[in-house]
Amino acid sequence: FLMIRRPPRSTHCISAAASDVYKRQEWFQTWWTGQEKVVVKVSGIKELDEVKRGAIELGLPWSEITDAGHTQIAPGTTTCISVGPAPENLIDKVTGDLSLL
Repeated sequence: FLMIRRPPRSTHCISAAASDVYKRQEWFQTWWTGQEKVVVKVSGIKELDEVKRGAIELGLPWSEITDAGHTQIAPGTTTCISVGPAPENLIDKVTGDLSLL
C-alpha cells in the first residue's frame, strides 16, 4: 500500500479486498470464516508492482485500485493491490517479507 492519508487509504484497502473475494470459490469459505486479513506496506510503486507480479505468477487472485485524483494523488495512480483469498503459505510467498501497516 502506498502511503497516503488515512481516510482514502482505508477506503482503497476495502475496495481492493472486496473486489477479490469471489475470484477463487474454493478459497473463499476459508477466507470468509476466519482467515487473517492483513495490510502491509511497500516502499513505492516499484515494490507494489513486484507484489502484483508475484501474485500473477502464483495464480493468486489480486486486484488493483487506482486513485481518482480527488485528493493528494494524481489521477490513475495505483495506490494499493489486494492478494487473496488464498492459502496463507501462497500469500506469504508474495507478501511475507513486507512490514505490517
